[in-house]
This record gives sequence, C-alpha cells and structure tokens, in this order.
Amino acid sequence: MLGCYDYYIKVVGKHCTIKLNDTTTVDQDFDKMPEDGIIAWQLHAGYVMEVTFKDIKFKDLSAGK
Repeated sequence: MLGCYDYYIKVVGKHCTIKLNDTTTVDQDFDKMPEDGIIAWQLHAGYVMEVTFKDIKFKDLSAGK
C-alpha cells in the first residue's frame, strides 16, 4: 500500500470544507455550486490503478442535526 489518507468533505449550502489528514485544504463558498447533484469519486491517471475506500460515512445536515 502506498499510502492511507483521511479525507473529510463537508458541504452546507454553498460552503465547502475539505480536509486531508486533518489539514484544511478548502474552506470557502462556491456561488456557482448547484443546489443538488450526485456524489462521485473520479481518478485521474494514465495507467491502471487500484483504490480502496473504507469507513465512508454520510450524514444529512439539512435537518439541522
């Protein structure tokens, strides 16, 4: 295994926070972000690769919980 990373994404309205291994990499509003959409992972590589996801959790924040 080349590396393990903790990746945290939180989106509330048009504000997005992204952390990689507890380091905040994005914390801002995106005015052009659509109101709804899909969740997807996209890989960019010019060769065959394997990616494993573990302990993925989703929490609906729209109810103010």
